[in-house]
Amino acid sequence: MTYTPPLCPVSDDWADYRSETFTPSPRQAVILGAVRSALASGLHYVAHLREAVIASLRLDADGAYDRVTLSHEVYYAREAIRAQKAWRRHRAMSLAITDLRPDAAAGGARQAA
Repeated sequence: MTYTPPLCPVSDDWADYRSETFTPSPRQAVILGAVRSALASGLHYVAHLREAVIASLRLDADGAYDRVTLSHEVYYAREAIRAQKAWRRHRAMSLAITDLRPDAAAGGARQAA
């Protein structure tokens, strides 16, 4: 799939990007994949990420994008990736805390005395 700009305002399109249950649309998945690759290569700033996304998706060839809209999408994609990492850490910490409960260490629920 190639990049297509959103049909609504970018902020509306990415409204739930910080949600634990965020599921990207196929259109958003294209941006997320390109941003993930750019982040993996060590880029961080939106301007640098945007240029990497443009190169990765070969957007200069067709020119069918607005740089401002794309910058906003790159920002939301980067933040969605960060949020998903944070949710994974949160779940892992929750599981670790659950494993530290005395009843968990004993192999089940405590018995009433």
